[in-house]
Amino acid sequence: MKRLIIVAIMVMLFCVSCQPKNDDSSQVKVSSYAQQLFLDKNPYIGDASANGKVLNLLNMAEELGSYSVELKTDEIPYWIKLNFEEYVSDREAFDLKLLDKAFLILALIENANEVQCSYPYIEDGEEILITLYVTQKQATDALGKDIKAFAKSEAGIQTLLNQLTP
Repeated sequence: MKRLIIVAIMVMLFCVSCQPKNDDSSQVKVSSYAQQLFLDKNPYIGDASANGKVLNLLNMAEELGSYSVELKTDEIPYWIKLNFEEYVSDREAFDLKLLDKAFLILALIENANEVQCSYPYIEDGEEILITLYVTQKQATDALGKDIKAFAKSEAGIQTLLNQLTP
């Protein structure tokens, strides 16, 4: 329960730090990275190779460490779970990066309803497994716009990238 409260607090802190930006996508300068993300977005969470392509483009392993992937595709809510293998030393910084990546995953995998990320952590000398849950609704509430709407255009993806923690 303590961990769930901490995760909820992290999402709320992110909500406060996200400032809604001008939604006029015609004025957004689109990077080649946003263009590539748009080209490789995935309509179906059940397409493991397309998921892998999205995760690789998001530099998950390079930025956060090695992980394995689990999918739940048999009934709604559909989710993807990233199980990180390496112990995390700075939990707050790691959670913020995970939150950004989770928002991008929710935007780029069209029928993904939730992203889960777990990682090992040592707290008070005890090994624990932390799991962060980010739903489509939480992402939408945090950003003030339907998370899925960002992936409708290259400019939308760029706008999302601009809104995330630098």
